[in-house]
Amino acid sequence: MSWFTKAVMLLPLLSSQALAYDDPAVAVCEYSRFQGADIETAGRKRTKVHLNTGEVRIAYDFAPLNTEPVTEELVCKFKVDVSGEIVFDREIPAAAETCIFLADRVQKSGQQPGDLEKLQQCMVILQESADLENKFLKQVTLPLIMMGLYPIKPDRTKLQVVKSEPEIEARCVSARDELAKNPDDAFASAILRQCASAAKN
Repeated sequence: MSWFTKAVMLLPLLSSQALAYDDPAVAVCEYSRFQGADIETAGRKRTKVHLNTGEVRIAYDFAPLNTEPVTEELVCKFKVDVSGEIVFDREIPAAAETCIFLADRVQKSGQQPGDLEKLQQCMVILQESADLENKFLKQVTLPLIMMGLYPIKPDRTKLQVVKSEPEIEARCVSARDELAKNPDDAFASAILRQCASAAKN
């Protein structure tokens, strides 16, 4: 077989590899970790990608400065938001969740001995948690929105995410309560508009 014949036979394979685009969920997940940096230049080579229900797992061989490769894994969790689109499912830090529970109990039942000191500590914990979320918003979420990749449209990805009706209903109720306290709350207003739109569909 001549080299020309071999080259012609290889063309379809090379073309299919060149056009092997990333699933949006994979691209969004990878951006959340590396913010668009060239991962191969940093010594990483993607080896496996798995799209499970509500989850993306990406494995890499990591060999900085040409050292022996070690395996790294990136895991991103996703959920369906009020509008029906797919968004990151970021867990609330355990300490912050405890503080939210404490504040809710104090609001409903009043203070108990030791609560004041705990609430003062919680102010620091909740501020740190809010700072992390703002950092993620500025460095990950907003750039992805500007690129048109986020939130992820369900019809553009192979990622399957189960819609949690109770969680979505809780968000709508919470937004309604926030808007009752502060009619100028733009974020709560946006969520309620999504709730109303979802109810029509």
